[in-house]
Amino acid sequence: MAEWRQPIGYDAELDHLSNAAYNGLFLHWDFRTDSTHSYDLDMTPGDSEKRNAPLPFGQQWDDVNTNLSILPLGVLNGRLRVQVIIGD
Repeated sequence: MAEWRQPIGYDAELDHLSNAAYNGLFLHWDFRTDSTHSYDLDMTPGDSEKRNAPLPFGQQWDDVNTNLSILPLGVLNGRLRVQVIIGD
């Protein structure tokens, strides 16, 4: 699952994490069929910082196991543009 969070309602409290929380694409992983819980993916691992967990605009993530690439391009007319490439 992917989501673009904004400082509205419940997500307004993400402000303490800095604007990085709103300037990227949050990715979640759920391997079960009941979908009651998901795991947030840290797209900048190694620093243990939640504030930069989203995949930033302009940074591509590649899954070598599934040959999938995700690239959040930015915002146009109030909508997040994302490029998803599924390889062979």
